[in-house]
Amino acid sequence: MALLDILNWTCPTLTGGFFGAGLVFLVSNIYFSFLSVSAYFTLALVMFGLSSKLYVHLMGFLKKPCSDPLAEIERIDVNLPSEKIEETVKVVIESLNTGVTVIRSLLLVHNFANSVKFAAILYSITYIGAVCNTLTLLTL
Repeated sequence: MALLDILNWTCPTLTGGFFGAGLVFLVSNIYFSFLSVSAYFTLALVMFGLSSKLYVHLMGFLKKPCSDPLAEIERIDVNLPSEKIEETVKVVIESLNTGVTVIRSLLLVHNFANSVKFAAILYSITYIGAVCNTLTLLTL
C-alpha cells in the first residue's frame, strides 16, 4: 500500500480514517493549542496501537482466529527515493529564486502599480487575519 493508493481511495476504510483524522486534527487546532492537540493525537495513536496489539495477543491466547488490524498500515512504504528528493529540491529552489526576485522587485518598488497592488492585498489580508486565524482558513 502506497501513498497513491490512499489518495485514490482504493481502501476506503483506511483512507477515510486517514483523512478523517486529518480533518479532526485541523478542527481541533482551531479551538486548542497546537501543542495540546499534537500531544493528544500522538497519545491516541499510541493507545490505538497498544489496544490492537493487546486484542491480537488476547485472541491468540484464547485460540480464536483474528487478523491484525495494523497489518495494512505496516505494509505502507515510507521510504523516499533520493532521486525524487533531488528532483523536488530543484523545483523548490527554482520557485524560491523566482519568488524572491518578484518579492524584491515589489518591495523595492521597481514597478509602482504592482507595488501598490501588493500593498493593497497585504492590507486586505490583515482584515482577514483579524477575523479568523490561519487554521480556520486551512479547514475551510
